Amino acid sequence: MENLAKFIYWKALSGAMISSVLESIGLTKSEIKVYSALLELGSSTTGPIVDKAGVTSSKIYEILDRLMQKGLVSYALKGKTKYYEAASPERIGDYLNEKKATLDEQESEIRKIIPELKLKQQLSKYKQEALIFKGQKGAETAFLDILSTMKKGEEYCVFVITELTAASQRWMMKFHAMRAKAGIKVKFLVNENARKLGEERAKFGCTEIKYVQPALATPAVFNVYADKTLISLGSTEEYINILIKSKELADSCRAYFEVLWNSNVKVYEDFAGVQQIFWNMIDTMKKGEEYFVIGANYGGEKIPGIRQFFADIHRKRISKGIRVNLLWNYEYKDDVSEFVKVLSRIGFLPPGLSSPMEILVYYDNVFIMVWKEPGCTAFGIQNKAIADSFRQYWNSMWKLKAE
Repeated sequence: MENLAKFIYWKALSGAMISSVLESIGLTKSEIKVYSALLELGSSTTGPIVDKAGVTSSKIYEILDRLMQKGLVSYALKGKTKYYEAASPERIGDYLNEKKATLDEQESEIRKIIPELKLKQQLSKYKQEALIFKGQKGAETAFLDILSTMKKGEEYCVFVITELTAASQRWMMKFHAMRAKAGIKVKFLVNENARKLGEERAKFGCTEIKYVQPALATPAVFNVYADKTLISLGSTEEYINILIKSKELADSCRAYFEVLWNSNVKVYEDFAGVQQIFWNMIDTMKKGEEYFVIGANYGGEKIPGIRQFFADIHRKRISKGIRVNLLWNYEYKDDVSEFVKVLSRIGFLPPGLSSPMEILVYYDNVFIMVWKEPGCTAFGIQNKAIADSFRQYWNSMWKLKAE
């Protein structure tokens, strides 16, 4: 009698352990009971399974169906009657491998969207300050905010227009007709290569247009109104518009626009000229002083010798004790050299804001570089108010940086 009691005890304990393991890999208690019953019964109709497993007859077919989907139960027809049979216990290992493969695939998909999820998380902290609009319909919603924000007689600025898709051009013609009718003024800076677009804009009332040399083109178009900046990135795979509510950013962009409007800009046409900008900065600055960079990006890796050039710049910077405040393009998140981190404050722009444009600010100087194969175009401004505005812009973007 004592041996029988021990046998019953150990069998119950073993059953509990098996149930616990099977439940941990995703089987429900009722599925475990039915599968265990079939292992003992062999081939069986539903009646004996219900009795053995202790489940309700109304649920048995649903439970068996789930087990068949997991590959743990099969059936055979004998006449018109279904006889169910448990798959070999080894099939549990196959099921677990299939589940692992699915999880691996899901993990891969999740990793792809993590940058966007992080961006949403960051922007949630500033939900009153930043919004992202995707696609043409999103762009239309974003631009309508200009009409709802501005009043008759007020003015905003736009720079630098280069080219538009056909769909965007149709919408912008409609938008500017509404804007002119509302009496809202606008100043446009248009790339000389996009003169046709400028001439079409000039047909609307309340409009002023100036043309800038092709070298002054930027990868984004800035619409600056009230305390808002609408940044249009039409060169990305998906048309993206980012609306940021920030007086500091709007003021810095307006100041930059005014310099361009008044043509107080020095242009550098090649990589050699850009290198001289950086060397002049490092030679001029003293220990403990700092400079700011927005959109650091190694020129998209297309310019020969660019990584070595920046390595030399940072070594000289460190040797002189100069500090740097760097906001990198997001794609360099895992590719910043250790020595760059010395005497540095480093962050990364949200994924949607990456571009070939890089902004350097030190003392009263602002240099905007647009990297392109095989070199670079840059333009420089010497103006304290504008440099201060861009430092404020850096601080605004620091708040929105990706973690």
